[in-house]
Amino acid sequence: LIGPLPFAIQKNFTSKAKATVTGGFDSCFISTLTVSGIDFLVMLDTGSSDTVLPNLGLNDYNGPTLAATQGAKATLQGHYGDGSYWYGFENRLTTTFKNSGYSSSNAPIIAMTTQSVNPDFLSTGVNGLVGLAYGNLASVSSSPYTIFDAMVLSNPSMKNQVGFMGCPYFSTNSGWIDIGSDTTYTSCGANGPSAFAQSPTADFYTIDVKNFYVNSNAVQLPASFQSTRYSIIDSCTSLVIVPTAAYNALVTAIRASNGLPSSFGTTEKNNFLSNSYGYGVSVNSFNWAVLPTFTVETVSNQTSNGSPLSLKLTLGPKQYIQRDADGYFFFLISGSSTGNTFSILGLPFYSAFYILKDRPNRRIGFAPGCDCATATDGYPKV
Repeated sequence: LIGPLPFAIQKNFTSKAKATVTGGFDSCFISTLTVSGIDFLVMLDTGSSDTVLPNLGLNDYNGPTLAATQGAKATLQGHYGDGSYWYGFENRLTTTFKNSGYSSSNAPIIAMTTQSVNPDFLSTGVNGLVGLAYGNLASVSSSPYTIFDAMVLSNPSMKNQVGFMGCPYFSTNSGWIDIGSDTTYTSCGANGPSAFAQSPTADFYTIDVKNFYVNSNAVQLPASFQSTRYSIIDSCTSLVIVPTAAYNALVTAIRASNGLPSSFGTTEKNNFLSNSYGYGVSVNSFNWAVLPTFTVETVSNQTSNGSPLSLKLTLGPKQYIQRDADGYFFFLISGSSTGNTFSILGLPFYSAFYILKDRPNRRIGFAPGCDCATATDGYPKV
């Protein structure tokens, strides 16, 4: 499974109600799930399908729990990209996304009996994880395979869609998840998503990335890119992980722009652009106007003369450079061997765009998201 994928960081001292979500790029977005009358603060993960909550007696955990009995039920397990894992067993319980208005009495919930330590599966203050991907990735043995599927089956009027708008730290707005997509998104002139990308598979939320651009310059991608799997949009991956060639082109353009703080010497620039260090500098120490843009080109669900149109999603520098909860700026685009095979468009996309997952039609909608109404540089752009 892909998510959650938090990354190690070091800090250097120089309709229906939507369910509110909190968080930022150094954690999954967090919301409240009510199970059997108990509230759990849960990570919202579009890169996995299981919903996992602590059972009574879970190791290295202090918080609300289920009190389920395993008996003869099979032991299940889940492993994640950061090395964390869990063991548990399946239950069918009454579950509600708090304030969403939708619930199901047959939601598949895994009662976690063991979790990994260093890394912990559950971080301090978090009580579980909700997997929002398709049921094909689920560990449970029978339908409905995910709590989202269960809610759709239990609520005939509910659309099999989920709208998601995360917000970066220090935003004046609140992020939200719209279970059933009951509210038409209307910010920044949009009337719902501005455009839809095709989602080629029904496991992860995937898109077919055709290229990357730094400013208007296309990147030469390796032959291995998307040769075996499509790229993924994941709400629990901290970074945007791209082919090394795309990362190098962006870093070269950033260095050439002289848009980084003038207080950064060679060491600070290298540390910052390696994704490992955050710096507590003033927002005005960046020359945002000269820093490059970064664009992902994918395949739209719209056609012209029988051929699919391309869809370009552009991040400005204020989307790929963000502050964490303590005010430290981080660079959030990474190149890696994984990125040479497929990209993972992580939390910076969720805090930049309103993203609608239209599950039965296998398409993903995009519109400019949180804080677009106050943006002065025209980004993000669809």
